[in-house]
Amino acid sequence: MIVKDTVMLSIDSSLHSTGVTVWINAKWHKTFPVNDELWIKRYKNTSKVRYPTLRDTTLVSTEKMIEMLSDVINKYNPDIIVIERPVVLKNAKTQSGLDRVVGFVQSRCLFSDIDFQEYRPTEWRALIKSDTKPTKSKKDLWKKWAMSIVPKSVSKYGDDCAESYLLGQAHINLFSNGVDYEEFKDD
Repeated sequence: MIVKDTVMLSIDSSLHSTGVTVWINAKWHKTFPVNDELWIKRYKNTSKVRYPTLRDTTLVSTEKMIEMLSDVINKYNPDIIVIERPVVLKNAKTQSGLDRVVGFVQSRCLFSDIDFQEYRPTEWRALIKSDTKPTKSKKDLWKKWAMSIVPKSVSKYGDDCAESYLLGQAHINLFSNGVDYEEFKDD
């Protein structure tokens, strides 16, 4: 009898540099950024470069990120995707773009029979065991913390990748400890 590996993607979404971590059977496999540099390498000199006519740069970034994440999902064919829920931002266009990216991933999961889970930053951070967690909720402090506790092979790609790694680790911690997710929701 052949047993299929369980593949999970953990995603820290952004419009310009999204961090993706691949987990196989709850073990880290690889982490990489999905960003404009990847877009240029992947789609240079192809018919897929069709966005220059759009004037709204946020829409261009959103569409490019959705297309690149679609390629990642196709490549890894995950059983589970965990993603960070966008926090309310001051910039409405950016918020709308991030919501569209997460909405795409969620609908892709629904129609592809992939388990989907999103966490607020406070939820997944509570699931990471660390004595060095910041006590203040300043974004820069949390990014430095994330970069300081992940393996160097992850942190070399930046804070988006570090947070995607920690998000996946938080999800694994939650279910390996037998804790009910509802206990941690802070709606």
